Amino acid sequence: MNEEQELAAAIADMVIGLYAMDSLLARAQKAEADQRIKIAAKIYVHETLQHFIRLSLYLKNYIGIGQQTIQKAQQVVANSHDDYVGLKRQLAEIVIP
Repeated sequence: MNEEQELAAAIADMVIGLYAMDSLLARAQKAEADQRIKIAAKIYVHETLQHFIRLSLYLKNYIGIGQQTIQKAQQVVANSHDDYVGLKRQLAEIVIP
């Protein structure tokens, strides 16, 4: 893959991830009683943000994403107080009794 294709693929990956996060969060808000959806949404958003940080570091060299933007994204992930390993275990116990 040449650099332009890699850049386009990384941007497309981020757009798809944003759309999926938006859709999942909207569904989680509607499904107030279903704890599985809320837990899955938290896990997905957290892991997608981590993936975006990695992609941002890669894209930084091509499109000039500033270090400040990347640091803010890292702070959002770092300041999350949820136990994501615990949430994954909790979701697994609900789905696989």
